[in-house]
Amino acid sequence: MCVSRDDGCGRGEEDRPGDRSRISCRLGAPAAGADVAAARGAVAGSLGRNAPALAAGRALWRRHSWHHRRGSPRCAAGHRFGGSSLAEYDHDPLKADLLWHFGFWRLKQLRSTGRSTPRDILPPGQYPAVAVLLADLCSFSSYVRDTSDADIVRESLTAFYSKARYQIINSGGMLYQFAGDEAIGFFGMPDHAEGFTDAVLDTARALCRIGESVSQHWQRRIDRVQNAAGLHVGVALGDLQIVSLRPFSRLHIGAIGDCINVASRLLALAGPSEIVLSNAFHQRLDEDNQTRCSEIEPVDARNLGRIRAWKLSSAADRPSGKR
Repeated sequence: MCVSRDDGCGRGEEDRPGDRSRISCRLGAPAAGADVAAARGAVAGSLGRNAPALAAGRALWRRHSWHHRRGSPRCAAGHRFGGSSLAEYDHDPLKADLLWHFGFWRLKQLRSTGRSTPRDILPPGQYPAVAVLLADLCSFSSYVRDTSDADIVRESLTAFYSKARYQIINSGGMLYQFAGDEAIGFFGMPDHAEGFTDAVLDTARALCRIGESVSQHWQRRIDRVQNAAGLHVGVALGDLQIVSLRPFSRLHIGAIGDCINVASRLLALAGPSEIVLSNAFHQRLDEDNQTRCSEIEPVDARNLGRIRAWKLSSAADRPSGKR
Protein backbone atom coordinates (compact mmCIF):
# COMPACT_ATOMS: atom_id res chain seq x y z
CA MET A 1 0.00 0.00 0.00
CA CYS A 2 1.22 3.49 -0.85
CA VAL A 3 0.16 6.55 1.15
CA SER A 4 0.47 10.04 -0.33
CA ARG A 5 1.95 12.80 1.76
CA ASP A 6 2.70 16.48 1.18
CA ASP A 7 6.00 18.10 2.05
CA GLY A 8 4.33 21.46 2.83
CA CYS A 9 5.05 23.05 -0.54
CA GLY A 10 2.44 21.32 -2.64
CA ARG A 11 4.69 18.45 -3.80
CA GLY A 12 3.22 15.07 -3.10
CA GLU A 13 5.35 12.00 -2.42
CA GLU A 14 4.53 8.40 -1.70
CA ASP A 15 5.23 6.64 1.58
CA ARG A 16 6.20 3.05 1.13
CA PRO A 17 5.22 0.38 3.66
CA GLY A 18 8.68 0.62 5.17
CA ASP A 19 8.07 4.30 6.01
CA ARG A 20 4.95 3.67 8.11
CA SER A 21 6.82 4.43 11.30
CA ARG A 22 7.11 8.05 10.16
CA ILE A 23 3.40 8.25 9.42
CA SER A 24 2.54 6.66 12.76
CA CYS A 25 4.70 9.20 14.55
CA ARG A 26 3.01 12.11 12.77
CA LEU A 27 -0.43 10.79 13.64
CA GLY A 28 0.47 10.23 17.26
CA ALA A 29 0.52 6.42 17.12
CA PRO A 30 2.95 4.61 19.46
CA ALA A 31 6.27 3.48 17.99
CA ALA A 32 9.56 2.14 19.19
CA GLY A 33 11.99 4.62 20.74
CA ALA A 34 14.55 4.31 17.98
CA ASP A 35 11.90 4.65 15.31
CA VAL A 36 10.51 7.78 17.00
CA ALA A 37 13.94 9.39 17.15
CA ALA A 38 14.62 8.53 13.53
CA ALA A 39 11.24 9.87 12.46
CA ARG A 40 11.74 13.13 14.35
CA GLY A 41 15.16 13.56 12.80
CA ALA A 42 13.81 12.94 9.32
CA VAL A 43 10.96 15.44 9.79
CA ALA A 44 13.31 18.09 11.23
CA GLY A 45 15.73 17.61 8.37
CA SER A 46 12.95 17.87 5.83
CA LEU A 47 11.67 21.09 7.38
CA GLY A 48 15.17 22.52 7.54
CA ARG A 49 15.83 21.85 3.87
CA ASN A 50 12.48 23.35 2.86
CA ALA A 51 12.46 26.33 5.23
CA PRO A 52 12.94 28.98 2.49
CA ALA A 53 10.23 27.41 0.35
CA LEU A 54 7.84 27.19 3.32
CA ALA A 55 8.44 30.84 4.20
CA ALA A 56 7.81 31.92 0.61
CA GLY A 57 4.65 29.81 0.49
CA ARG A 58 3.30 31.36 3.68
CA ALA A 59 4.00 34.88 2.40
CA LEU A 60 2.27 34.11 -0.89
CA TRP A 61 -0.74 32.70 0.94
CA ARG A 62 -1.02 35.78 3.15
CA ARG A 63 -0.96 38.09 0.14
CA HIS A 64 -3.58 36.23 -1.82
CA SER A 65 -5.91 34.84 0.84
CA TRP A 66 -7.36 38.15 2.05
CA HIS A 67 -5.94 41.33 0.58
CA HIS A 68 -6.46 40.21 -3.02
CA ARG A 69 -9.92 38.87 -2.34
CA ARG A 70 -12.52 40.86 -4.23
CA GLY A 71 -14.11 43.57 -2.12
CA SER A 72 -11.56 43.42 0.70
CA PRO A 73 -11.02 46.70 2.62
CA ARG A 74 -7.35 46.96 1.71
CA CYS A 75 -7.96 46.28 -1.98
CA ALA A 76 -10.88 48.73 -1.99
CA ALA A 77 -8.93 51.48 -0.28
CA GLY A 78 -5.98 50.98 -2.61
CA HIS A 79 -8.15 51.73 -5.63
CA ARG A 80 -10.02 54.62 -3.96
CA PHE A 81 -7.01 56.43 -2.52
CA GLY A 82 -4.48 55.84 -5.28
CA GLY A 83 -1.24 53.91 -5.46
CA SER A 84 0.22 51.77 -8.20
CA SER A 85 0.11 48.60 -6.08
CA LEU A 86 -1.29 47.25 -2.84
CA ALA A 87 2.22 47.08 -1.42
CA GLU A 88 2.40 50.88 -1.58
CA TYR A 89 -0.93 51.34 0.21
CA ASP A 90 -0.59 52.66 3.77
CA HIS A 91 -3.59 51.78 5.92
CA ASP A 92 -5.21 54.67 7.75
CA PRO A 93 -8.35 54.39 9.95
CA LEU A 94 -9.61 57.59 8.35
CA LYS A 95 -9.60 55.93 4.93
CA ALA A 96 -11.68 53.04 6.26
CA ASP A 97 -14.09 55.51 7.85
CA LEU A 98 -14.50 57.45 4.61
CA LEU A 99 -15.20 54.19 2.76
CA TRP A 100 -18.06 53.62 5.21
CA HIS A 101 -19.56 57.08 4.65
CA PHE A 102 -19.07 57.36 0.86
CA GLY A 103 -19.18 55.12 -2.18
CA PHE A 104 -15.78 54.18 -3.59
CA TRP A 105 -16.50 55.90 -6.91
CA ARG A 106 -17.55 59.05 -5.04
CA LEU A 107 -14.21 59.15 -3.22
CA LYS A 108 -12.38 58.70 -6.50
CA GLN A 109 -14.45 61.53 -7.95
CA LEU A 110 -13.59 63.82 -5.03
CA ARG A 111 -9.89 63.02 -5.36
CA SER A 112 -10.00 64.01 -9.00
CA THR A 113 -11.21 67.48 -7.98
CA GLY A 114 -8.08 68.18 -5.93
CA ARG A 115 -8.89 66.56 -2.57
CA SER A 116 -5.69 64.57 -2.67
CA THR A 117 -5.49 63.30 0.93
CA PRO A 118 -8.10 61.70 3.20
CA ARG A 119 -8.07 64.76 5.48
CA ASP A 120 -9.10 66.90 2.50
CA ILE A 121 -12.23 64.88 1.71
CA LEU A 122 -14.49 66.17 4.50
CA PRO A 123 -12.78 68.87 6.58
CA PRO A 124 -14.69 70.49 9.47
CA GLY A 125 -16.60 73.60 8.46
CA GLN A 126 -19.86 74.88 7.05
CA TYR A 127 -21.38 73.28 3.96
CA PRO A 128 -24.12 75.24 2.19
CA ALA A 129 -27.34 73.85 0.70
CA VAL A 130 -26.99 70.26 1.89
CA ALA A 131 -29.98 67.95 1.37
CA VAL A 132 -30.69 65.96 4.53
CA LEU A 133 -32.62 62.71 4.09
CA LEU A 134 -34.13 60.92 7.08
CA ALA A 135 -35.75 57.50 6.58
CA ASP A 136 -37.53 55.63 9.35
CA LEU A 137 -39.26 52.23 9.51
CA CYS A 138 -42.99 52.48 10.23
CA SER A 139 -44.31 50.98 13.50
CA PHE A 140 -40.86 49.75 14.45
CA SER A 141 -41.66 49.65 18.18
CA SER A 142 -44.75 47.55 17.49
CA TYR A 143 -42.77 45.08 15.40
CA VAL A 144 -40.16 44.72 18.14
CA ARG A 145 -42.80 44.30 20.85
CA ASP A 146 -44.60 41.54 18.94
CA THR A 147 -41.42 39.65 18.01
CA SER A 148 -40.48 37.02 20.56
CA ASP A 149 -37.29 35.94 18.78
CA ALA A 150 -34.56 38.56 19.12
CA ASP A 151 -32.72 37.06 16.15
CA ILE A 152 -35.55 38.19 13.87
CA VAL A 153 -35.18 41.78 15.10
CA ARG A 154 -31.43 41.78 14.52
CA GLU A 155 -31.68 40.15 11.10
CA SER A 156 -34.37 42.60 9.98
CA LEU A 157 -32.35 45.61 11.12
CA THR A 158 -29.20 44.30 9.48
CA ALA A 159 -31.09 43.85 6.20
CA PHE A 160 -32.40 47.42 6.45
CA TYR A 161 -29.01 48.90 7.37
CA SER A 162 -27.07 47.18 4.60
CA LYS A 163 -29.61 47.94 1.86
CA ALA A 164 -30.14 51.55 2.97
CA ARG A 165 -26.41 52.25 3.09
CA TYR A 166 -25.90 50.68 -0.33
CA GLN A 167 -28.67 52.83 -1.80
CA ILE A 168 -27.47 56.09 -0.26
CA ILE A 169 -23.77 55.83 -1.09
CA ASN A 170 -24.36 54.45 -4.59
CA SER A 171 -26.64 57.40 -5.37
CA GLY A 172 -23.80 59.81 -4.61
CA GLY A 173 -24.82 60.58 -1.04
CA MET A 174 -23.02 60.35 2.26
CA LEU A 175 -24.30 57.94 4.89
CA TYR A 176 -24.07 59.94 8.09
CA GLN A 177 -25.32 57.38 10.61
CA PHE A 178 -27.98 54.94 11.73
CA ALA A 179 -29.96 55.75 14.86
CA GLY A 180 -32.13 52.82 15.87
CA ASP A 181 -34.42 52.19 12.90
CA GLU A 182 -33.58 55.54 11.30
CA ALA A 183 -31.08 56.17 8.49
CA ILE A 184 -29.60 59.63 7.93
CA GLY A 185 -27.99 60.58 4.64
CA PHE A 186 -26.51 63.81 3.27
CA PHE A 187 -26.46 64.85 -0.37
CA GLY A 188 -24.50 67.77 -1.82
CA MET A 189 -21.60 67.22 0.56
CA PRO A 190 -18.77 68.07 0.33
CA ASP A 191 -19.70 69.48 -3.09
CA HIS A 192 -22.78 69.60 -5.30
CA ALA A 193 -22.81 67.07 -8.08
CA GLU A 194 -24.99 67.88 -11.06
CA GLY A 195 -28.56 66.73 -10.49
CA PHE A 196 -28.03 65.80 -6.84
CA THR A 197 -31.62 66.76 -5.95
CA ASP A 198 -32.95 64.18 -8.41
CA ALA A 199 -30.62 61.64 -6.82
CA VAL A 200 -32.21 62.43 -3.45
CA LEU A 201 -35.70 61.68 -4.79
CA ASP A 202 -34.57 58.48 -6.46
CA THR A 203 -32.92 57.40 -3.21
CA ALA A 204 -36.05 58.23 -1.19
CA ARG A 205 -38.23 56.15 -3.52
CA ALA A 206 -35.80 53.24 -3.40
CA LEU A 207 -35.69 53.40 0.40
CA CYS A 208 -39.48 53.21 0.50
CA ARG A 209 -39.34 50.00 -1.49
CA ILE A 210 -36.61 48.67 0.79
CA GLY A 211 -38.79 49.45 3.80
CA GLU A 212 -41.72 47.60 2.28
CA SER A 213 -39.53 44.57 1.59
CA VAL A 214 -38.06 44.48 5.10
CA SER A 215 -41.47 44.95 6.75
CA GLN A 216 -43.15 42.25 4.66
CA HIS A 217 -40.39 39.76 5.38
CA TRP A 218 -40.59 40.62 9.09
CA GLN A 219 -44.39 40.28 9.12
CA ARG A 220 -44.20 36.79 7.64
CA ARG A 221 -42.09 35.65 10.60
CA ILE A 222 -44.35 36.83 13.46
CA ASP A 223 -47.90 36.03 14.58
CA ARG A 224 -49.49 39.42 15.18
CA VAL A 225 -50.55 41.50 12.20
CA GLN A 226 -49.05 44.99 12.26
CA ASN A 227 -51.05 48.13 11.52
CA ALA A 228 -48.41 49.71 9.28
CA ALA A 229 -45.58 48.58 7.05
CA GLY A 230 -42.88 50.19 5.00
CA LEU A 231 -40.88 53.31 5.55
CA HIS A 232 -41.41 57.08 5.54
CA VAL A 233 -39.00 59.81 4.51
CA GLY A 234 -38.37 63.46 5.34
CA VAL A 235 -36.11 65.69 3.23
CA ALA A 236 -34.89 69.22 4.00
CA LEU A 237 -32.30 71.58 2.52
CA GLY A 238 -30.03 73.91 4.45
CA ASP A 239 -26.57 74.73 5.73
CA LEU A 240 -24.78 72.07 7.74
CA GLN A 241 -21.80 72.24 10.07
CA ILE A 242 -19.34 69.36 10.23
CA VAL A 243 -17.57 69.24 13.60
CA SER A 244 -14.66 67.09 14.76
CA LEU A 245 -15.53 65.14 17.89
CA ARG A 246 -11.86 65.07 18.95
CA PRO A 247 -9.26 67.84 18.63
CA PHE A 248 -6.97 67.51 15.59
CA SER A 249 -8.80 64.37 14.44
CA ARG A 250 -10.94 63.80 11.34
CA LEU A 251 -11.83 60.22 12.23
CA HIS A 252 -14.94 60.98 14.31
CA ILE A 253 -17.27 63.74 13.12
CA GLY A 254 -20.65 65.18 14.02
CA ALA A 255 -23.15 67.25 12.05
CA ILE A 256 -25.34 70.08 13.32
CA GLY A 257 -27.84 72.28 11.54
CA ASP A 258 -31.47 73.36 11.50
CA CYS A 259 -32.02 71.33 8.35
CA ILE A 260 -31.64 68.11 10.37
CA ASN A 261 -34.37 69.25 12.76
CA VAL A 262 -36.60 70.29 9.86
CA ALA A 263 -36.17 66.91 8.18
CA SER A 264 -37.08 65.23 11.46
CA ARG A 265 -40.32 67.25 11.72
CA LEU A 266 -41.22 66.46 8.11
CA LEU A 267 -40.53 62.79 8.71
CA ALA A 268 -43.22 62.73 11.39
CA LEU A 269 -45.79 63.95 8.84
CA ALA A 270 -45.05 61.25 6.28
CA GLY A 271 -47.16 58.11 6.24
CA PRO A 272 -46.01 54.69 5.07
CA SER A 273 -44.14 54.95 1.75
CA GLU A 274 -44.59 58.74 1.70
CA ILE A 275 -41.94 61.42 1.20
CA VAL A 276 -42.34 64.92 2.66
CA LEU A 277 -40.09 67.69 1.32
CA SER A 278 -39.24 71.13 2.60
CA ASN A 279 -40.11 74.06 0.37
CA ALA A 280 -36.44 74.98 -0.08
CA PHE A 281 -35.70 71.52 -1.44
CA HIS A 282 -38.86 71.54 -3.57
CA GLN A 283 -37.74 74.75 -5.28
CA ARG A 284 -34.49 73.06 -6.35
CA LEU A 285 -36.32 70.32 -8.26
CA ASP A 286 -36.90 70.46 -11.98
CA GLU A 287 -40.40 71.24 -13.22
CA ASP A 288 -41.24 67.61 -13.91
CA ASN A 289 -40.54 66.53 -10.32
CA GLN A 290 -42.24 69.61 -8.86
CA THR A 291 -45.52 68.75 -10.57
CA ARG A 292 -45.52 65.34 -8.89
CA CYS A 293 -45.64 66.92 -5.44
CA SER A 294 -48.67 68.33 -3.64
CA GLU A 295 -48.48 71.08 -1.03
CA ILE A 296 -49.63 70.28 2.49
CA GLU A 297 -50.60 72.44 5.45
CA PRO A 298 -47.71 74.39 7.00
CA VAL A 299 -45.89 72.42 9.67
CA ASP A 300 -45.47 73.77 13.19
CA ALA A 301 -41.84 72.90 13.92
CA ARG A 302 -41.81 74.23 17.48
CA ASN A 303 -38.80 76.53 17.91
CA LEU A 304 -38.23 76.53 14.14
CA GLY A 305 -41.55 78.21 13.35
CA ARG A 306 -44.06 77.16 10.70
CA ILE A 307 -42.60 75.39 7.69
CA ARG A 308 -44.03 75.14 4.21
CA ALA A 309 -43.83 71.55 2.96
CA TRP A 310 -44.70 69.30 0.05
CA LYS A 311 -45.63 65.64 -0.16
CA LEU A 312 -44.69 63.34 -2.99
CA SER A 313 -47.85 61.63 -4.23
CA SER A 314 -47.98 57.85 -4.41
CA ALA A 315 -48.57 58.01 -8.18
CA ALA A 316 -45.13 59.59 -8.54
CA ASP A 317 -43.37 56.63 -6.96
CA ARG A 318 -41.01 55.94 -9.82
CA PRO A 319 -37.39 56.94 -10.48
CA SER A 320 -36.77 60.20 -12.29
CA GLY A 321 -34.04 58.53 -14.38
CA LYS A 322 -31.71 61.51 -13.98
CA ARG A 323 -28.38 61.99 -12.24
